[in-house]
Amino acid sequence: MQLFDSAFSPFARKVRMVLEFKGLEFQVTDGLLKSCHEDLNAMNGRVEVPTLVDGDAVVVNSSDIIG
Repeated sequence: MQLFDSAFSPFARKVRMVLEFKGLEFQVTDGLLKSCHEDLNAMNGRVEVPTLVDGDAVVVNSSDIIG
């Protein structure tokens, strides 16, 4: 799994905490870095964090990700 997040987003922090609590393995990418905008835009046209990518599934919105 890949999590596009930002250290400045409380919503992304909530997702990171839940994924860690559940013991799930994931990679973190700072989606708000200009160098990562293209990758995030390919997954989420709104270019917002948090965005979780798991294979072909893309989930946006912290409540939907942890739900």
